Amino acid sequence: MLNALGPSDLEFPSVRHAETAQRTLRQELQAEAEARAVESEQYEEELQQLQLRLAALQRAKEASERYVLEEEDTWIRSQEAARRAEAQASDAAAAVARAEAEAAAATQDAVRALAAQQAAEATFTVFLPGVTVWIKFVLECVRGQRPLIKIQAANLEVPAPGVASSAVAQALESLPTIQDSKSFEAATPAEQG
Repeated sequence: MLNALGPSDLEFPSVRHAETAQRTLRQELQAEAEARAVESEQYEEELQQLQLRLAALQRAKEASERYVLEEEDTWIRSQEAARRAEAQASDAAAAVARAEAEAAAATQDAVRALAAQQAAEATFTVFLPGVTVWIKFVLECVRGQRPLIKIQAANLEVPAPGVASSAVAQALESLPTIQDSKSFEAATPAEQG
């Protein structure tokens, strides 16, 4: 029976076995290649995602650096503005203090001048021939308008020494008092000018 088979019949199972093994090996190689391709594709996708993430992180880092620089600049500008405002406030306070001091000095000067004026107006002398009469009184100041009292010495005649006191008494009686000074002013408006 061995002789009837021949060499080609003996080799056939081994060729078939080899072809099967070769097909199996090709399938395994193809599956391995496909698995490698899938892994390579996943690796490429992961690499792209990592690159995108790295680019985003780089942009975020640059943006944060710009933000920090802008915040520092803003802080520096606000500090300078605060110093300028403080200097302006100090200058304004000094100007106000100077103005208050000048106003106080001017007020004191005005009070002194008014007191001197009132003292000058409150005390005056009436000269009559041979007689000096001092009349002192305090005038009320109402918006700069004051009672005006004038005595014309020419109208008063001093008689003999015994009658002099009655002439002075008559002259003093003719003077208006503080209460009726307004009627006196109204009676003599031409003399006030």
